[in-house]
Amino acid sequence: MKSFKYAFEGLYKALKKERNFRIMLGLFLLSLFFIFYFDLSSKEAIVVVLSGVLMLAVELINSAFEKTLDVVKKHHDENVKYIKDLMAGASLLVSFVWFFVIIYIVFLP
Repeated sequence: MKSFKYAFEGLYKALKKERNFRIMLGLFLLSLFFIFYFDLSSKEAIVVVLSGVLMLAVELINSAFEKTLDVVKKHHDENVKYIKDLMAGASLLVSFVWFFVIIYIVFLP
């Protein structure tokens, strides 16, 4: 049960401290509203929810990597910057794919 407690603490900390996570969560919640507003099918709703959760998870992983690297390397390091940029790129890629999948495949038709 403690692991659940720690997991919820992690989500709370992300909500409190991670601006990009809050933005993505807001978009995700908006997409949940649109599921009901546009009366999507079950399959379409599953695509929206699963892809949105994936987007949020990748953002959490990105934030965790960044915090870990900040602890490991306190001074500027090109390798650390490279890793952070790669993780930010992964998060951005998932976000763009989520946006285009949701808008062009689910909501526009």
